[in-house]
Amino acid sequence: FQNEVSTALGGANADGEASIGGAFTQATFSYGIFDLIAGLRFDQYTLEGKGSVPAKAPVGAPVPPGTAFEVDQDEGRVNPKVTLAAKPLNWLQVYATHSESMRAPTTMETIAGGSHPGANSVASSFFPNPFLGPEVKKGAEFRTNLRFDNAFKRGDSLRIRAAYFNMNVDGYIVTCQPNASVTFFCNVPGTSRVDGVEVESMYDAGSMFAGFSYTYTHSDLPNTFASFGGHTFVPEHLATLTLG
Repeated sequence: FQNEVSTALGGANADGEASIGGAFTQATFSYGIFDLIAGLRFDQYTLEGKGSVPAKAPVGAPVPPGTAFEVDQDEGRVNPKVTLAAKPLNWLQVYATHSESMRAPTTMETIAGGSHPGANSVASSFFPNPFLGPEVKKGAEFRTNLRFDNAFKRGDSLRIRAAYFNMNVDGYIVTCQPNASVTFFCNVPGTSRVDGVEVESMYDAGSMFAGFSYTYTHSDLPNTFASFGGHTFVPEHLATLTLG
């Protein structure tokens, strides 16, 4: 994947280019009722760019007003994934997974610029952050799958899945606003956490079907300002009912 930003025709953002690539391998080892699935993924990204901050810009951004900056990042990471599954009964399967991943900062998050519409008294509201780093996520999932055929009548099927998940994110990227005139993307120090449970069921009798799913998500994430593309939190409770 490659993304290029240019100001040749004008614009607020600086010039920059980002490339993201990856390679992965996975193997499954089976013994009796057990399956061990082991995988490795190598993620790598490069991010280059340059620009300058207006001299009349307000103080508080990572790059001081009137300063030229350059971005030159080249990072890679090996991310493992391991799953141990067991199927003690024909209708029951349980498994546990540990996985890690990396998200590279985007060109917009790193070399952004520009003014907010109507902010005539502010030379520049949005600032680049050439020091922005990647997010690294480490998480675990514990899941149970139930499968019943001919559950209530011949030819029907009932599927039930339940899971608990937790994710720890280092270097979580949010929009920072040290004062009303300055907004930029930054990495939050420390570890941010998301955990929750998922339950999903589906019944199919041929002439009719019904499904229900429910997710509870607890987000222990830092505050982010809902501006400049900054995302907000997912709802704690999400339920879906399907009938047909």
